[in-house]
Amino acid sequence: SSGINAEYGHLYRDRKPLFLAPPNEFGVEKLVCTTLRPTLLPYKELYDWDGCAQFVSDYLSYMPLECPNELPENLYSPTEVLRRQKGNCFDFSTLLCSLLLGAGYDAYCVCGYATKEVTLMDQSRSQCPLLKKKDEVKEEKGKVKENKYDVKPPR
Repeated sequence: SSGINAEYGHLYRDRKPLFLAPPNEFGVEKLVCTTLRPTLLPYKELYDWDGCAQFVSDYLSYMPLECPNELPENLYSPTEVLRRQKGNCFDFSTLLCSLLLGAGYDAYCVCGYATKEVTLMDQSRSQCPLLKKKDEVKEEKGKVKENKYDVKPPR
């Protein structure tokens, strides 16, 4: 991975290095793709994507990164994340991907950037859906949302 990072750094000098092989909980550099382990737990609730996502969000406590725009120093294994019952966004994604892979889904971890509000789970500027007036709720139900991924007729 050091060769790939060197070439990437040469081609894209203004970008941060790739997050390919961070150290795990034992300090051993391990590729992210080998950190993901297909894991199928003996619970029916974890056999589909929404059950897996619900489990991860309910079972773990979110610990934000110290610096939200930097990569973590370590990437813990899904087993360690379950043992600690807490983690950052990278820990959540590796555990969720491992559960999804075990359930038969084609799952990937992707690293990118988000706004501060997203990374800190700040919903203070969002309007509470329980405070909407009944007329607004009826209007929303009547609207047909156009999905940008729908098949469109040829022009």
